[in-house]
Amino acid sequence: MQQLKNKPVIVVGDLNTTMWSPYYRKFIRDSGLKNGRSGFGVQPTWPVDAPIFSIPLDHCLVSPEIKVIDVSVEEAKLLLMGKLYETGKLSLGQAAELAGYSRPTFMELLGKMEIPVFDYPAEDLEREMNL
Repeated sequence: MQQLKNKPVIVVGDLNTTMWSPYYRKFIRDSGLKNGRSGFGVQPTWPVDAPIFSIPLDHCLVSPEIKVIDVSVEEAKLLLMGKLYETGKLSLGQAAELAGYSRPTFMELLGKMEIPVFDYPAEDLEREMNL
């Protein structure tokens, strides 16, 4: 942790704990990070199918020098799933489901984010076209 204190840091993910947990509070204290949703409400993330009973388990923690100007759980999920799809960590179907969209809608959103839906190397495409 000490090495990170001199650099801007963003930690995003499912920490599987709420911000009221003593473990979460200790992590915040020791790391020097701040909760990115501070000032924007609780913004629950789980379970998605019962919003009235939802709690915040997914977090975005930032260095004090990073200013968070807006928070949207839905947008954050979309951006994260888009990046995980783009880097090959998730399939299109997995990313769409985790982002909460149908495949066609997710594909359209990927296009708007300029993330290629089909990342097929030109050489492979050309070779297959000549078969």
